[in-house]
Amino acid sequence: MQSISTQQFREISQDNQKKIIIFSASWCSPCRMFKPVLDKISTDLDIPCYTINIDEEDSLAQELNIRSVPTTMIYNSETTTILGVKPEAEIRTLLA
Repeated sequence: MQSISTQQFREISQDNQKKIIIFSASWCSPCRMFKPVLDKISTDLDIPCYTINIDEEDSLAQELNIRSVPTTMIYNSETTTILGVKPEAEIRTLLA
C-alpha cells in the first residue's frame, strides 16, 4: 500500500484503472485493522491500493467531505465510497 499526496490523488483518480484508495489516520484503530485486508485484496487481484493520511492531507479530506475514517474509495467501472470496515468478500465483489 502506497501513501500518496493530494497531487498524486488528483493524477491517480483521473485514470480509468481499477484501484483502492483508503483515507485513514495513524490514530485510527479500525484503519489499522482494515489495511491488511485491503493489502491482501490488492495483492491477490493485482490492483493498486493507496492510502491518504487525513491529518497530513486535511484540505483534500475536507474537499471530498471525508468525515470519518476509514473511508475507502473503490474505483471500478464506477466509484464506490465505503464508510468503516467491511468484509473482504464485499470489497472483492465491488472490484469484480
